[in-house]
Amino acid sequence: MGSSADDNRLHGQPPSARRDWFFNAPLSFFFGLCILAAGCWCAVGIKLTESQVEVVLMTVILIIVGFSLLVLSLSHRLRLAVRIGAWPAANPTTLEQITELLRGSSPPVVVGEGWSFFIGRRSPGSKVLSLGAKWSGVTSSSENSVRVRSGAVFGEMVQEFWKLGRALADRPQFDQLSVGGAVRTCGHGWHGAGWFIDSVIALQGVERGSGQVVEAHRGDDLFWKLAFGENWVITEVEVASPSNRMVRVQQRVQKLERDPHSGFDQYLADQIEPDWHASAFRLMFVSSNQVIRKWANYVADDSVEEANVSGCDLRCRTLRRHLRLPIEIDQFDSTADVHTLIQTIWPLESLIERIAGTINVELFVARSFDWDAVVPPLAKFHRKQGGRTELRDRVVNGVAVSALDVILPMGPACFPCCSSEAALQEWFAFLHADLDVTEGSLHAGKYIPKETGPVKVMSPAEFWPSVSTTAAGTTLASTFANGAC
Repeated sequence: MGSSADDNRLHGQPPSARRDWFFNAPLSFFFGLCILAAGCWCAVGIKLTESQVEVVLMTVILIIVGFSLLVLSLSHRLRLAVRIGAWPAANPTTLEQITELLRGSSPPVVVGEGWSFFIGRRSPGSKVLSLGAKWSGVTSSSENSVRVRSGAVFGEMVQEFWKLGRALADRPQFDQLSVGGAVRTCGHGWHGAGWFIDSVIALQGVERGSGQVVEAHRGDDLFWKLAFGENWVITEVEVASPSNRMVRVQQRVQKLERDPHSGFDQYLADQIEPDWHASAFRLMFVSSNQVIRKWANYVADDSVEEANVSGCDLRCRTLRRHLRLPIEIDQFDSTADVHTLIQTIWPLESLIERIAGTINVELFVARSFDWDAVVPPLAKFHRKQGGRTELRDRVVNGVAVSALDVILPMGPACFPCCSSEAALQEWFAFLHADLDVTEGSLHAGKYIPKETGPVKVMSPAEFWPSVSTTAAGTTLASTFANGAC
């Protein structure tokens, strides 16, 4: 399955999308244009008299604000700088330039698209090197794998892979996350047989300080150091890439009563497929008053019509989910496209998230859960604390990892005195007391709390090797490469 002459839909995004104001910041552009026009209109009618000082001041403010919004909308580099809190000093285009920039006693911190710093409410520091649009694209492909530069974002990879009739068996659900960033933070999707990090076959990296270029394959001692080590910068990623297949996607919304147990079993019997959690793809959102179950399975007939899900559709679905008005879904989609929940986040949406004062923390736990059994206690917790928890899991060679992804109110980030991790500490206490979680590893691309209470936190370098390789040394990467998933 791949591109065809009668397929006029856009799969993924072209490299030019990073600089496209309509794709990245349409509201900022529109408001900036209107505010600038208002300021210019006021400027034309001003008479410089003492009584009009206030009008002059307001006109200047309007022009500055409007112009700033326009520049923010049109400049990808400025949006990146605002996102991470630092201005990228360099955007290298060759491996030689990267190695030269990373040599020395004080090499810069390397960023991709910077979303991890934004979500984690932290900054990389003042000296930053960006591996982004100028360090992206597919470098080579074989029968079962594709090699890409680490600055490529997943939306661009979807488009490139589509041309090859290929897909990623699993990938993060946000199209603007960079490939290198996803490896470093263990970004993942919703495939039940393995996540993105499980499908990585090899990594190329540069050592900060020496500028040494090395390559490591899965199974090598250096592989996990390249993946998670702060002294290493990931420059290329080889990932298993099966053929692009069709899946049937279903989503069901269950409303919860004040007593989460009320009518629960009957709903499951009437509305949910008994083996939904055994599906190839699966995830579940739990809030105080509803459960969203989403699952997908491969279909034998690849000639079924693929749903045309636009970026506007995805944004509306996300908005409705936040407003607790999610839709139910039953449609066909390709494995290349089915992962995407969010294409891009606009600056205005980022600002609203900051003002709302929510935090996003994700804990990886080396065990599986009975998803339907954990709904009532999770709903009870969120009825008290607000927010929601998303569950995803994968099983590789009999080893399970569950992702518990929570969003909780913390207080506006712009007013640190009003922010508190109290709800987050309650969440860790709840995991320990109600779900018997004793240890796990935090998603490095999200908020890292100061304390985790009774839950012991392992570093990614400790956690992931132990859940990714069996005694026989086989991993999901080979399974994906052989097209078994």
